Amino acid sequence: MGKAWLVYLLSLNAYRDTRAFVANREKEKATE
Repeated sequence: MGKAWLVYLLSLNAYRDTRAFVANREKEKATE
C-alpha cells in the first residue's frame, strides 16, 4: 500500500509540474 501511494503522489506531482511547464511555454509564445 505504502509504495503504491508514493508512486501515485510522485506521478501526481510530475503531472502538475508538466502542466505548469506547458502553460508557461504557451504564455511565452503568446507574448512574442
